[in-house]
Amino acid sequence: MTARRDAESTWLVGYVVLGDGGAEAGALREALKGRLPRYMIPSQLVVLDALPLKSNGKVDRGRLPAPDPIREPSRPVRPFTAVEREVADLWRRVLKVEQIGPDDDFFALGGHSLHATRLLAALRRAFRVDLPMAAFYEEATVAGIARTLIAHQPEAGHVERAARALARLRSMTPPQASQALERRNEGVKTL
Repeated sequence: MTARRDAESTWLVGYVVLGDGGAEAGALREALKGRLPRYMIPSQLVVLDALPLKSNGKVDRGRLPAPDPIREPSRPVRPFTAVEREVADLWRRVLKVEQIGPDDDFFALGGHSLHATRLLAALRRAFRVDLPMAAFYEEATVAGIARTLIAHQPEAGHVERAARALARLRSMTPPQASQALERRNEGVKTL
């Protein structure tokens, strides 16, 4: 396993040599899920015929091939709920991925612990709900995070109201949004 970097991000890539009759990369990923914490599971697995070795027998990391670009997830198979839509919007910004479905896994999309920290801070600002990092690792899908936000909300309906307010803010022009936030801060309910 090695960390790969580009201009904006770092992600884990696993390199594996499958023996005769070896399992497929998908089966290997499933086996890793039972043995490693989610954040340690590589975003991508690259299957090789043999690992490139140095003369001393160690893996020559410089000769490991670059993985294929991280796939864009499939289109959602069901519509987002209001809360999921806002969570997905935050994911798009943090992960810089355009298409996200409600059941796509954060770590499979290239997310890592630093991204998770940024996302938790963004969720806290947007929804006013403080999620523990452990909850994030347990539910690393858009739908799972939406359920976790609702489970940790301070009062019934809080997260749904915040999602509706965020959607209304996004539909406003910047001056309208600024005025609405100023009125809200002054105690006038506009959102």
